[in-house]
Amino acid sequence: MNALGKRDYERFHELRSNYSEGLRRDLAQLSAFWEEHEGWFEKISTKINDIFLKTNRQEDGVLSYNRMVDLLVAEYRQKNNV
Repeated sequence: MNALGKRDYERFHELRSNYSEGLRRDLAQLSAFWEEHEGWFEKISTKINDIFLKTNRQEDGVLSYNRMVDLLVAEYRQKNNV
């Protein structure tokens, strides 16, 4: 949804308006968790994940996640003529 929001803000809000109350609650709890753990914890866990990915031949490390989402959004847009 973050990648979609950057590319198609209107569609992002359209989809988000269909979220159930349970999903909205879960996302709020997830957001609160990450806000609480921002800073040193986030930096360390990201660095560990980056090293793990690079050790397993994913040269872009954690940046590969963003690239994968970009590819999925591009494929969706191509298939749906968006």
